[in-house]
Amino acid sequence: MQGIPFFMVTGFLGSGKTTLLRNLLNQYAGSVKIGIIQNEFAPSGIDGIDLMQSGLPFSLLEINNGSVFCVCLLGDFIKSLAAFVDEKKPDLVVLESSGLSDPIAIAQLLQSPLLRDRLYLSYIWCVIDCFNFHRTALAETQTTRQIRVADTVILNKTDLGTENLDMIREKIRSWNPHAEMLTTRYCHIPLNLDSIPFKPAPVAIRDHNDAGKYESCGRPENIRTVVLKTGKRISPENFNLFLATESLCNSYRLKGYVRLTNDKTWAVQTSFGKISKAEISGYNGITEMIIMGSTVNAGEIHRRFKALSAE
Repeated sequence: MQGIPFFMVTGFLGSGKTTLLRNLLNQYAGSVKIGIIQNEFAPSGIDGIDLMQSGLPFSLLEINNGSVFCVCLLGDFIKSLAAFVDEKKPDLVVLESSGLSDPIAIAQLLQSPLLRDRLYLSYIWCVIDCFNFHRTALAETQTTRQIRVADTVILNKTDLGTENLDMIREKIRSWNPHAEMLTTRYCHIPLNLDSIPFKPAPVAIRDHNDAGKYESCGRPENIRTVVLKTGKRISPENFNLFLATESLCNSYRLKGYVRLTNDKTWAVQTSFGKISKAEISGYNGITEMIIMGSTVNAGEIHRRFKALSAE
């Protein structure tokens, strides 16, 4: 095959895509040159900061403000990806697509004149949050198509509950009977990249004729995004009160970094109301968060955050 292998990680918001990338870096960074593309609908690259905190060697290209599969970004993305490959010369490239993206056209994208001699599609993983799978209905088209092009569907977060696994497996088989399914927690799965090129052609290529009938759909209109930033430090007590805001409690996803008045920094994540806060070192940026959800009240959140950071 010509070019270098191109891998993709898909999955709905908060499913564990960045965790899978971190696992891949832990296993392969240093032994191979890895190029990572991170795509986010929001105008901020929180996930890129997250990966860079690992301290592992890799090259990063961030594409924000929309899906790379949408017409609005597609042309610029193809040019940026070609330039990235030429400059960084990675041994492999991994795209972490936005949780709201529709990757049905990935095979066509890599056949564009600028990319077809530089890259070839090697493998696609789709990460599923088993515990919250029923809550992805507001982006059903995107979720279905993410699964449809996957070679492996990772049934993640089974530590939170497994009562719906049979139903989830049945739905996945109806959408993609060719995909392997792996049940796990924290995306701990075998990542034997050396053996992947010898497997059959990726599902997205085998299904190319059928998938080629569709165009990637845009962002779901019923999911809103809020980006919060401040250079001021925030007290832990006030930030915990902020997290209790009703609109945040009902959001799909919150992720970011909070600089505290006690000179500490929290890496903060919420996924459908489940909160995770971890103290980290070495972060030199400002307080920055991305919030996504169908009932997110941007005005209320901005007012609460402005009052919070002013105290």
